[in-house]
Order: sequence, then C-alpha cells, then structure tokens
Amino acid sequence: MATINESSSKIVRELYTVEGLGSREIAERLGVGIDAVYYCLRRLGVKRRTATETNSMRFERQALSYAIPKTLTNEQERLVLLATSLYWAEGAKRGHVVDFANSDVQMCKIFIRFLREICQVDETRLRGFIYCHNNQNPAQLVAFWSKTLEVPKSQFTKPYVRSAKASKTPHRMEHGLMHIRYSDKKLLRQIQAWIDEYSKDLGR
Repeated sequence: MATINESSSKIVRELYTVEGLGSREIAERLGVGIDAVYYCLRRLGVKRRTATETNSMRFERQALSYAIPKTLTNEQERLVLLATSLYWAEGAKRGHVVDFANSDVQMCKIFIRFLREICQVDETRLRGFIYCHNNQNPAQLVAFWSKTLEVPKSQFTKPYVRSAKASKTPHRMEHGLMHIRYSDKKLLRQIQAWIDEYSKDLGR
C-alpha cells in the first residue's frame, strides 16, 4: 500500500484544512489508500471533521449558479431594495429554495426581473408553481404565467388545485397564486443578507 512521505504530508494538510477536501477525495488525488490519509492526519495532529462538516465545506466550494454585478446603477439599487422587500414579505425564509409567492402580476414581474437582471440566474433552474381553485383552469393559468414571466411551460411543476368552499370566490386570485422558485441555498442566503442590511439601516 502506498504511503505518504513528509513532503506529501504538507499537501494533505492543505487539502484537508484549507481546501476542505474529504479524506477519500485526498486519497484519490494522491493515489493512496484512505487509511494512509487517516494515519497522516493523526501524525500531523489534525482534528478529523465530521461528515456533516465535510459536506458543509464541500457545499461552500461549489460554484455559484448566479452572478451578481460588483457595481449597480441607481435603478438597479432600487430594484434590489424593492425585490428584497417583496421577498421579505412574501418569500420563503427557510430551506434551500428561493420561493416568492404572490398573485399580483406586477410584483411577480418585478421579482423575476430582479432574478434575471441583478442575480443573473441560470434560466434553466427557474421553476414555476401555481396554486389555484377548482373552478379555475390550471392549463390556462400556466399558459398565462409562462407568457407573462417568459418561463417555458416545461419548467412549471404540476399546479395544486384546491377543492374547497373557498373556490367559490373566483376573483380572489384571478390568475392563481404564482410561486417563482430557484433552487440555490447560497442565493437564498444572499437575499436574506440584503433583507438584514436594509432592515437594520431603515429600521432605526
């Protein structure tokens, strides 16, 4: 079995503590057994991480699926403030998905413009989900929101149709309740950071 010499030990330490690679990843990169990596870490006095800690570091190393410009115009700054305020009121705060829900067409258009123009998201990861009542036509609602938000119908998940007495109020949500979703925990954290920043500055 291949061993890890003194010079390679420095590489092991850097890969494990700085780059956050797991023991198995290091073993594969150096072409040695995982036991050799374990022994090297013990010899160096490096504390082993838990699987949860390793997964967390691996997540942080992942490339972003969005790209926020370093500088924004005044109009873009206003867009960030408005969109994050809308999300503060109508968005999911927990989990791994950016999920903005509203029945107001203009609000939804503003939020998706924010995702595209400010966050420069990966369009293929955008998802639409509609909540509606049983006296509404789900296919027509999907067609409406797909055209309005310029999101392909193929990126809409199956609508949720509520069959209850509340469905007797057809004009309460003319176009249903639209969810704009984007699966990226890092982007969710960024939006929450904007919310925290604005709320502290303006809530004095």
